[in-house]
Amino acid sequence: MSLESARYDRGVLLQWSTGSAIDNHGFHVYRDIAGVKTRVTTALVGGSGLTLGRGVASNDLHHYAFWDLNGAASDPSAVYWLKDVTFGGQSTWHGPVTP
Repeated sequence: MSLESARYDRGVLLQWSTGSAIDNHGFHVYRDIAGVKTRVTTALVGGSGLTLGRGVASNDLHHYAFWDLNGAASDPSAVYWLKDVTFGGQSTWHGPVTP
């Protein structure tokens, strides 16, 4: 998994990719300011499992992106976390990354 973020005038762009996955339901993006994580995705960003099916392994590269356009994204101390969620409800945290 790779995770990158960049700050622009209008907000923060997060981009990530996965190389191998199984049962990947999707992702949530969190903004962390002073140790307080706030989920910025209103819905799950769909993962490879939604197109491949449950229990099907993928070794292909999948690319994802999300814009944080909230005013809090301009806080220079903000860092970002990615929460990877499986169909079974298990999750893995990735990050933090600093724009």
